[in-house]
Amino acid sequence: MNFASMHNDHLDPDRFAQQEPPTWWFMLERISRVLMREFGSWGRLYKSLYKGTDCGVTVCVEFNEGEEVYNDRLNGLGSTLVARSIRISSIVEGVEQCTTTHAVDLRKIRSGRAAIAAIYAACDAVEKEAEAIWNQTHGCPACAKAAGFFNPDFQEVCAGDDGVTPVNPKCPSCKGCGTMI
Repeated sequence: MNFASMHNDHLDPDRFAQQEPPTWWFMLERISRVLMREFGSWGRLYKSLYKGTDCGVTVCVEFNEGEEVYNDRLNGLGSTLVARSIRISSIVEGVEQCTTTHAVDLRKIRSGRAAIAAIYAACDAVEKEAEAIWNQTHGCPACAKAAGFFNPDFQEVCAGDDGVTPVNPKCPSCKGCGTMI
């Protein structure tokens, strides 16, 4: 290769031109702006979803740069960041069992309102699953007694070999809410 061809290659405007973003990029920008109008910031999105659910969901936002940011680390992030997906899940206290992670892929959504609806639907699904896990594992001593399982010392009340008691929805003691393990 001679100097002239190297020089021309270096000056070729197409060689270093930025590629146009994919078509879904502009939709992600719009959806992210709608989310920021709705929640105010990425940190407030997390806080709103966490406090708005009984199970206290975990929120992960994947930004277009590929960076994944969880929960409180979303605080202080710029509202101009563009999100690619939002994942919602939860951990049930006492048994440390996780729910299924529900992902909202914003590249497949066509409007900001649809994105908000999908995020809330993911929260609802996680909440239902967390409640089912809770109800399978957090029975109180009265729930255990009603089920025919009772240890007088309440050291370990079992409905089976797994060491947990399901919640009795008609329990007069806990009123079907269960108790912390």
